[in-house]
Amino acid sequence: MFASNLNGVHAMVFNYNRFYCDVERLIDDPMEAIGLGIVYRRFGDCVRNLAEDEVNKINNIYFAWHRRLADLCATCSNPLIIDCHSFPKDMA
Repeated sequence: MFASNLNGVHAMVFNYNRFYCDVERLIDDPMEAIGLGIVYRRFGDCVRNLAEDEVNKINNIYFAWHRRLADLCATCSNPLIIDCHSFPKDMA
């Protein structure tokens, strides 16, 4: 949907659901206080308890993504990041 053949246009597609690891959150994001930080710990009435090693794994995914994004932006003279989300084909 967002692929391009234009020279200099690069797509980065995150391979995980944001409920597993939300790469759009910031370190110490205010949403962390309600369980919706990098690692989601609350979904409505559901609470997700994770072992420390799983949280570390998710944080490693988060930091690797941001290193890759920063490296890609460093190769561009005027980087522009467009955040696109996928949606189901049938919105009904």
